[in-house]
Amino acid sequence: MTSFERDLADVIEASLHVRETASRDRRPAAGALARTVAAVRARRRRRHAGEVLAVAATAAVVAVGIAAGGSSAPAPAGPTTSSEPSVSATPTPRPTPTPGPSLAPMPGAEEIAAGLGLPASVPAPADLWDRVGAGWVLAVYRPTWELGDGETHWLRNTLMLAAPTGELYRVLELPLDRAVEVVRWEPGDTRALVAISVIDGQMTQTAARGWLDLRTGELTVDPGDMQAASDGCLPQPSFRWTDHDGNEVWGVTYCQTGGGGGGELMILRPDGTQVRTITLGELWYDARLDPTGHRIAVPRDDDADGVAFDVVDLDSGEATRHEYGVPDRYCQVVSWRTDTALLVTCQARRWEFGEQADPEADDLETWEVSVEGAAPRRIMGEAVAPVLEVWSGLPVGDGGVALAGPAVGTRADARCTEGAYLLTGDEFHALPPQGADRVTVLGAAGGLVYAVSSACPDDPMTTAPYELSVWDTTRSPAGDEPAHVLLPAPLPGPAQLSDGLESWAVAGGPSGQRW
Repeated sequence: MTSFERDLADVIEASLHVRETASRDRRPAAGALARTVAAVRARRRRRHAGEVLAVAATAAVVAVGIAAGGSSAPAPAGPTTSSEPSVSATPTPRPTPTPGPSLAPMPGAEEIAAGLGLPASVPAPADLWDRVGAGWVLAVYRPTWELGDGETHWLRNTLMLAAPTGELYRVLELPLDRAVEVVRWEPGDTRALVAISVIDGQMTQTAARGWLDLRTGELTVDPGDMQAASDGCLPQPSFRWTDHDGNEVWGVTYCQTGGGGGGELMILRPDGTQVRTITLGELWYDARLDPTGHRIAVPRDDDADGVAFDVVDLDSGEATRHEYGVPDRYCQVVSWRTDTALLVTCQARRWEFGEQADPEADDLETWEVSVEGAAPRRIMGEAVAPVLEVWSGLPVGDGGVALAGPAVGTRADARCTEGAYLLTGDEFHALPPQGADRVTVLGAAGGLVYAVSSACPDDPMTTAPYELSVWDTTRSPAGDEPAHVLLPAPLPGPAQLSDGLESWAVAGGPSGQRW
């Protein structure tokens, strides 16, 4: 694989699905791109917004001109922000691009207002907020429209509400020049914690912590104690979890858009005041929170990687080294199982940085490793054997783990082989349906497993829009009931229409992005 292909593999996951058709004339050779897509499927260890946005902003345009963007275009009137994010410049106005030959122009405001680019939905009734409570899901849909010659255009930026019973409501339109990621929302609240980014032309600028008024759409930047570093580097935050005290835990990098910088976990109270910071460098991308919200497991960044891992106490910031202890194997954490044990995957050779398990490898083993001194125990499930993507699973209670990936033995370049899985006891259970192009488990709470997935596209160089599904493992411990789709993919439309679901937050529960 050439250096170009390695660099492109780092950014293609977040950017290719918007740009493949528009960039055909500027693509690398078919063989190079196919190898790059295969590399992405095998190396998806880091999927978090802070890294994806920063790398895409600095590398995608340089590599093959596949960065998303476009100037604002007519859309339903939306609210404006109450304060300009101090971390970003005001977007520079640009003329709306002219569509290329044989491509339709931008749809009119009336067509967009009718729901173009969204799933089947209805406008929110006046009394909607009187009904909203636990189990509802807040989401942002941001579809794009291709105009040719590499130009894509944000079609809309719509705040949606999904009821547990399946109804989907269009709440309001957000400004097209703001990327809004919903990260935390409590039942009964009419505001949500968000990360706000300014979109300037083809670039998404540095994000800032803030709040979204769900009734008016007003965006308010509120970085709290998340301020610029002493050398002037701006923070690039990515929301991770809430801890056992209900505090916000953010992964923060500095000067990331300049090609790198330090990284840390920053713990903030709900009012934005800082509890503490824990310096982890780049390792916070892979940290996994234990079921109690007190500790995180973190990989090593030295020669001990694969032999040992660290457990960091969020209350004190102190790290404790733990040996995997698996004979003749090098291991990586997949997920916590309980507050004292982790699920790990092991192989006979050392892991390369950022490496994922090879589906075709014949030396993979699955083990349970204790952090309290008990001997490691091999898990010998027979029914289903998924590839365990490292640092990717989530505990669901009673020792269960939810994760996603292809089955062992799947060729690395095979298409549409992914699915979600549930580990209960020593057995893996495939959660129906299987055979998706992409699946990522992004949340687990109260026995519910949340995952985003994209269907198998006709063109292997494209990615279908994502949808959010949930499995209730309390009703079906073996995971044999089909998923309930909470946030569907947009309704089919013209070929120029793509994308859709951007981010989501369950009331009082987990949140995530499309990847």
